[in-house]
Amino acid sequence: MDQADTPETEEDRIARIQWLYTLAVKRHGCAPKGVGWRDRAGQLLRFAQLVRLMEGEPHGAPVSVNDLGCGYGALFPFLLTQKAVRVRGYVGYDMTRAMVAQARSAIRDHRARFLLSDRATVTADYGFASGTFNVLAGGDEDFWRCEVIAQLKAFAAMNRKGFAFNMLGLDHPRRDQLMFYTAPDAFRDAFEAAGMEATVLDGYMPGDWTMLVRY
Repeated sequence: MDQADTPETEEDRIARIQWLYTLAVKRHGCAPKGVGWRDRAGQLLRFAQLVRLMEGEPHGAPVSVNDLGCGYGALFPFLLTQKAVRVRGYVGYDMTRAMVAQARSAIRDHRARFLLSDRATVTADYGFASGTFNVLAGGDEDFWRCEVIAQLKAFAAMNRKGFAFNMLGLDHPRRDQLMFYTAPDAFRDAFEAAGMEATVLDGYMPGDWTMLVRY
């Protein structure tokens, strides 16, 4: 079997995703296109859905946050604009070295740390994952859906009060063969079966949905 006929492994696919994000952040820097979003308005609208997870906290309550797939750290300054809560600690995780380097260079705040990792290693109050699982890059859709659910269940164990994430929906108006599009049903069923409360938010922009998971 020559090299061209060798089946691609999951490690090969992850390496390709890292390469894609490395190119993006080197080309665009600390900008939405650096993490694959079209524009800042869409990025902020997605963030606004995620932080609804923290509704119900006493006004000005101190909270700690895990940000899985943090990119260049755009969620951290957004969290600082939220007057309802006060961020006392934030840990951003990314599996792409160039992303972590960019985040560390751009954000110098004693409350924020950025780690090279594909999983959370510190326990926090809340966890967020924005766009973290959107790139399929030639993988099998059913396998990736199960893998994402497994990763999110592991993420749940690192967040005391809940977590929120967003995905690209099946009704997305601009399909890209590199991306992963899915309905929320399998995710909601999996988390509810595990005793969690899952709420789906949609309609805020075409082809996008957010899930808030509390426990």
